[in-house]
Amino acid sequence: MTLVYAPSVNEAFAVVDHLNREVWGGAILHILHLVGASVFFFLMFFHIGRGLMYRGPRVARLWLSGVVLLGVGMLTAFLGYTLP
Repeated sequence: MTLVYAPSVNEAFAVVDHLNREVWGGAILHILHLVGASVFFFLMFFHIGRGLMYRGPRVARLWLSGVVLLGVGMLTAFLGYTLP
């Protein structure tokens, strides 16, 4: 299986369509990618909620690094969703 980068919207759609229809296991890979992104954010918010409920921001340096990682993850997801 070759990886293809398509800089235009029409070509990118054709590549994804090719992956879903003609590549063996491509549709499963596509679905795993979609579901995996949602599961990642669910687990990230679950982890933040657990930290708020049990520990809270008592350890300031550790808490700040977690908030920064949450912001980077949210920014990456936002840009990944809006740029195409």
